[in-house]
Amino acid sequence: MLKVFLHNGPLDTVSPFNLLGRLDIGYENLDIHADYKAILTMSTAGELPPVRLLGYPRWTASVWDLVMRTIALALHGEEAFPALDFVRRGAFAQQLTAIVQHWPDGEEQGRSTVGTAQIRMLRKRCRYVATFEDDILGTQTSTEFTHTPDVLVPWDLVARAYAWAGHGRASLPPRPSLYMPIPFEQDGQVVVALDTVKEPARTGLHRWMLNKGVAAVGATAFSCPCIKEADYVRFLQKAI
Repeated sequence: MLKVFLHNGPLDTVSPFNLLGRLDIGYENLDIHADYKAILTMSTAGELPPVRLLGYPRWTASVWDLVMRTIALALHGEEAFPALDFVRRGAFAQQLTAIVQHWPDGEEQGRSTVGTAQIRMLRKRCRYVATFEDDILGTQTSTEFTHTPDVLVPWDLVARAYAWAGHGRASLPPRPSLYMPIPFEQDGQVVVALDTVKEPARTGLHRWMLNKGVAAVGATAFSCPCIKEADYVRFLQKAI
């Protein structure tokens, strides 16, 4: 399970006292294309009705892409952002911090932080810059962008900020596509070369192989390490 905590203020001031809400994201169906159930809780409105993100390709994009889409579904009922009218004096936040944690089996014990985000308003009202950290993909920083709602919904600002940081656009981008490296036969086995696996799947695969004791095959002085295609498919289906 993923839990996303949103706070008012910079990262070094995060505390229960400035918590603005929480987003819980869990699996309904764990597979290569997974179904997720998400519940968004806001300090001002309480718990919103649960939403479902269906058929999302795992290990294809930053964890923030998944967060962005579940926020859009929870707030707007679809994977899209409604247009904002220009408001001369829109509502604003000075600074927001979001933290994504992985809770194994939904339990706090063993939790780990897999992403952080900081959204900061510049000197001009409603003008922002956002930085998103992903423990696999690293840092993505937006260009300066404008967000001028009549009423500020901090979660909406987070989702739109990632559209700017990750994709350089105000609208929610198309879903990422599942990338499948081309398997080949080697020594009578169908395998996938590890160096053809793209991030974030590459790092996730290495971690999964270590955790499950799955050994690479076919490494020689003249060829790169590989993994059996069946093991690679199992990783896509089951690794969390």
